[in-house]
Amino acid sequence: MLACLLALTLALVQQPDPRELRGSLDALRAGQPGEAAFESALHSLPALLASRSGAFVAGAAHLAGKHARSECAPALIAALENENRRAANGSLEPTRAILDALVRLDVAAPSEVLLARPEGDLANLLYLALACEKDAAKRVAGLARLLELGWVASEAHWAAACRLAAARDPRLARWLISGAPWELCFAVQDAGDESGVAYSSGGGRWSTSHALWPPRAEYSLELPARGAALEAIAARRTEHASSGPMPRTLGVDERMQWRGRLLAALLERDVQLGPETLAASTTLVDGAELASALDAHVAAARERIRAALGMLAAAKLVTDPEPLLSKLRFSVVLSDQRLEPSAPIVWPKSSASVELVVR
Repeated sequence: MLACLLALTLALVQQPDPRELRGSLDALRAGQPGEAAFESALHSLPALLASRSGAFVAGAAHLAGKHARSECAPALIAALENENRRAANGSLEPTRAILDALVRLDVAAPSEVLLARPEGDLANLLYLALACEKDAAKRVAGLARLLELGWVASEAHWAAACRLAAARDPRLARWLISGAPWELCFAVQDAGDESGVAYSSGGGRWSTSHALWPPRAEYSLELPARGAALEAIAARRTEHASSGPMPRTLGVDERMQWRGRLLAALLERDVQLGPETLAASTTLVDGAELASALDAHVAAARERIRAALGMLAAAKLVTDPEPLLSKLRFSVVLSDQRLEPSAPIVWPKSSASVELVVR
């Protein structure tokens, strides 16, 4: 009993005083490198990161990244492990600040820590943090795990896919075939309408009634242009105190384009699985004829995918094609794009392998 009391007393004595931590954080926030108060407070950064106080952790992580304090790397990773155990309704801001610091410091944290509690709002940060890994095999494995999360509307998903394509990783080949439903578009248009099937993408902004500190770091990714190396992914970092952009979401046409482009990159040949073949339109409004036209559209896509899968198998990127074929699923966005509809459309019903979504 005495030994337990002594251990408890020692632990309490060794706990940093929150008032001292607050004073150190204020000194670091207000000061500049080289100033006496700032330099004197630097030693408190690991303790602030270990404090499990959201405000202290977020502030310390921001300052560690801002001032390139690479000696804080172990404390940052330990703080992320703590944040992975936060309450279900806990703030994401400490995690965001930690990931931002790891990226700014180019610190490779273990992928199992980075992805222990993945959040879609932090997708771009997670991609960049995983890309910090210097060991190629570990980096590719971490990016493959990010891909499997299925955040297909995020820039991060396709950035990870690009890196996996550059590495010719079989996990990407399998995902491209059956990792998510194949997205198709099917529209009813006026006769003579040559405008093409319309698409939309998303974005938006967030705002708060009071200025945030630390400011929220947002990252946007620029995916490689046509003809550019697949690894050519640029990132842009911005800071926002009271309002800022929501992560950009890729529209269905972009997602279709990237899926086809990456299959073509793996196979080093065109596979005709982009928006030009996965989107179709008709002037039919009769229910039976419409269902038949839609079935033909899905069947044509299925055959192109089957052919691509055969080529992947021949290239030794897929070893067992049949299970992938059995997993094929389709999500078809249906839309009425007539300017002056003469009659309502009775759309076909979904099936086990084909989900129909009316927009």
